[in-house]
Formats: sequence, C-alpha cells, structure tokens
Amino acid sequence: MSDSTIHYPWSISLFPSMTSATPTKVVVKDSADMSRIFEDPKERDEAFDKKQLPCWSPAVYGAGERRGNGAVKEVTALVYDFDHDTHDIGLMAMHLNIAGVAYVLHSTWSSLPTYSFPYSEPDPQRIRWRLGLRLPRDFE
Repeated sequence: MSDSTIHYPWSISLFPSMTSATPTKVVVKDSADMSRIFEDPKERDEAFDKKQLPCWSPAVYGAGERRGNGAVKEVTALVYDFDHDTHDIGLMAMHLNIAGVAYVLHSTWSSLPTYSFPYSEPDPQRIRWRLGLRLPRDFE
C-alpha cells in the first residue's frame, strides 16, 4: 500500500464482506489509520471465497442507509482496478508522487504471489491492483 499526500480526514465506507449491504463509515485521520486499513489485511489461501472478505468503498452513505447508488451521500475518490496488468506499480507510484496526486495503491484479494521459485518472470494473470485517487473535495 502506498499513500501520497492524502487529504485527511478521508471518509470511506468499510463492509465486512462483498455481499454485505451495511456500510460502516470510517474517517481516516492520518497515514497510521490508512496503514491499518490497507496494509494489515487478513491472509487468505487461493481456495477461500473472496466474497466473504472485507472491502472498502469511496462512497459514503447516510446513517442507517444500505449500500446502493440512491443512498450515496458523497464520493471521496475515483477507484480503478488493474487486473492482469503488467504496468510497473512502483513506476506508477513514482509518477503519482511527482505529480503531487493523493492516492492509495494496494493489491486486491484476488492478487496472488507473482513469482515462482526459482527465477521466473511475474505472471500478469495473477497480478491485481487497485488505485484510489483521492478527490480534492468530496462530491455530494
């Protein structure tokens, strides 16, 4: 996970699983909060159903609202998934840092180890990343 000059506080929604419709609004106050959310996920083996794992959304919902487009009160980031991608993630982060863009960049639950022993090239079919570009202001 990497974050560059994130505009804090940053409100996001967390869900206990992909199938859950009940969001929990979380206000990320600093990089320590960001690390706790994005760098310390549960481990999973390849056979585990990823739909049972927690997820996040840049959409913030009203109190007591359930997940759905009509219940979104604000959006705090643009999120892009890079599946089966061969871009150099470090280079992407470097360019975002140079441009002064606030972002979070992390692997997804579907991303699996990319190297085999001994000495193999990364397997693009197994690489999955998510890029969240923090908006300069929240959109209602």
